[in-house]
Amino acid sequence: MNKLIKTVSALALSLGLAFSFVAPSYASSLPSVDFIDVSHHNAENGLPLSFYQTIKGSGVQGVVVKVSEGNYYVDPAASVNIANARQAGMIVNAYHFARYTSNFEAKKEAIWFDKKLQLVGFDKKKDGYVTIDVEASGLGTASQVTEYTNTFIKQMKALGYSRVDLYTGSYYYNGQLIPSKLVVNKPWLASYPANPVKNKPTAKFINGKGAWQWASDYKFIGMSRYGNFDVSEDYAGKYTKKTSSTQVVTNGVGTIKVVSLVDYMKSKGMNASFSNRSKLAAAYG
Repeated sequence: MNKLIKTVSALALSLGLAFSFVAPSYASSLPSVDFIDVSHHNAENGLPLSFYQTIKGSGVQGVVVKVSEGNYYVDPAASVNIANARQAGMIVNAYHFARYTSNFEAKKEAIWFDKKLQLVGFDKKKDGYVTIDVEASGLGTASQVTEYTNTFIKQMKALGYSRVDLYTGSYYYNGQLIPSKLVVNKPWLASYPANPVKNKPTAKFINGKGAWQWASDYKFIGMSRYGNFDVSEDYAGKYTKKTSSTQVVTNGVGTIKVVSLVDYMKSKGMNASFSNRSKLAAAYG
């Protein structure tokens, strides 16, 4: 994730026209792109359905959407990213960026996260994991940050979220947290080697391998306009597989279709006669 230091170009949205994206291809030695994480840094107004359909067709199974931060912020792209990723048939997960420096603030942030998850359309019973992103400096000692993080996780479970996980950097995990005292195992860790190799994470896991975020500057072939992405390999299946019978995953990826003006007008209950189409065309140049 590490969005605080990223600058990503703005996204120009499209309105239902056919796209000429090229599905990405991966060198056999590179780690898999099992899932990505996104926020408004990738697209201020959210990534379009066509983007998610395209990467789903290339093998990307899941997405982790930024929803909130601290107890004051909600990501403006969250609802669009969740809706479009779900429609494309991807496993939808969500994350919150931690700012807490006490148990009281950890509980408060969990309550904030819960409210914003509901606001942006995340379903605690039908969608995937909710993840706490712990990487900010100045949160406290390793013992304190571990305690606050456990408090957050326990509060989320008390609010009805049965699938809760931890994301952080490998260095932070092993230096600013105490892994053996965390109430979650098989975490999602970031480590960006110069030459990443498939199924050989450089992240140092202590209590089981969950997922490895191996790059933060990945570009999908043919879709450089969308900027860089964080990409991860999923070992525990948390972010790419159905975790319950109630989890909603749309069957099939679907395709982008060219919709005629007549069909569009009829779908909206409009008069689609030639004279009305002429008036509409003249009005929009």
